[in-house]
Amino acid sequence: MASTDYVNHLEALVKDGVLDVSLIDEAVLRVLDLKEELGLFDNPFRNADPLKEQQTMLSEPHLASAKKVAVESAVLLKNETPLPLHPGLRIAVIGPFAASHETNGPWSWHGNNAQNESIAEVLKRRDIELSIVKAGDAASDYDDADIEKLKRSDVVLLLLGENAHQSGEAHSRADITLPGKQAELVGFVKSLHATAVVVLQNGRPLVLENILAADAILETWFLGTKGAEAVCDLLYGIANPSGKLTMSFPRSVGQIPVHYDGLPTGRPNKHELRPREYVTKYIDELNSPRFPFGFGLSYANFSYGEPILSAPSIGPADHLAITVEIHNETAVAGVETVQLYLRDHAARISRPILELKAFRKIPLAAFETKTVDFELSLPDLSYRLADGSVVWDPGTFTVFVGPDSVRLKSASFLLKN
Repeated sequence: MASTDYVNHLEALVKDGVLDVSLIDEAVLRVLDLKEELGLFDNPFRNADPLKEQQTMLSEPHLASAKKVAVESAVLLKNETPLPLHPGLRIAVIGPFAASHETNGPWSWHGNNAQNESIAEVLKRRDIELSIVKAGDAASDYDDADIEKLKRSDVVLLLLGENAHQSGEAHSRADITLPGKQAELVGFVKSLHATAVVVLQNGRPLVLENILAADAILETWFLGTKGAEAVCDLLYGIANPSGKLTMSFPRSVGQIPVHYDGLPTGRPNKHELRPREYVTKYIDELNSPRFPFGFGLSYANFSYGEPILSAPSIGPADHLAITVEIHNETAVAGVETVQLYLRDHAARISRPILELKAFRKIPLAAFETKTVDFELSLPDLSYRLADGSVVWDPGTFTVFVGPDSVRLKSASFLLKN
């Protein structure tokens, strides 16, 4: 946000002789010069045409782009086989956002949620049989008649998460589990022997330990105007999930900060499931996040070959080529984001155990195999010191390739002077 310091104090500073007015003149002149270059004195509103706005806002090309972005942004966190759904199933829609149009999220400002469809509305428009659509924050919000409808449902969609005012600027939360009693809805549905599919909307990583009993979890963030259509396409396999997490999801709030690019410790925990006594670890939880940076499932299953390096060592003027084969093991086409990480073992200062250096989004047809190429050069192997200088160090580097920051295959090379 803009500071009020200039408004509150600038005039007094000039009057008191602390600030030379010529400095203000110089700053104002720079702004005026830029406006002149942009032609704003001749045409101050430029392309701000009300008619053009009406023709552009919510136009078909823009809506198509909004839907594409929404489809590619959602992340499938868990899927114990219920997804994708088939159209003949009877669906229940419950949870606090069961009838919500609020998909624009925080800081959408002029965005109008009333122009958005709810997930239930999209399903109904697509002739999906809905046994119940009822918003409720807790199990106690559903009466005996509701329970009977849930029991007769093939799949229960639980629309859980945060509202737009629980995310974004000035909306920090100390407890990042699901707000209120939402989490008990998953146990409630499972107690009815129903299939539970959670659709999350939220603006931050959440602790999801108390909903892991769900059969599937789809993270949808705030997907915008076409969010509901995108979610329904993903749930029914019209689109295949391809999104990846840009943040690690912790197992507990006590793990925070949790991130993939931490610095090495003096006593690393090399065997997380069988740790020794005096290593870097928690005594009541694993070190690893629940869902790591870069994670995201697909309806396809991709396997990785070993990364192959073009040379065992390179000099500062050389380029290193990395190739890896990716194979789609299923009859379902999908898109995989192949991620390349790097570790510098011999730097003059402590360097992260992993750094994402590149990624490639690769479409793969059913049972298709592709070779993915990466290239590293000296700028990728360099780093910046506290004084701003960019340096590099000879020594061993390890390249990691995989679908996320945990499931990785590696190869090492030497950087020579």
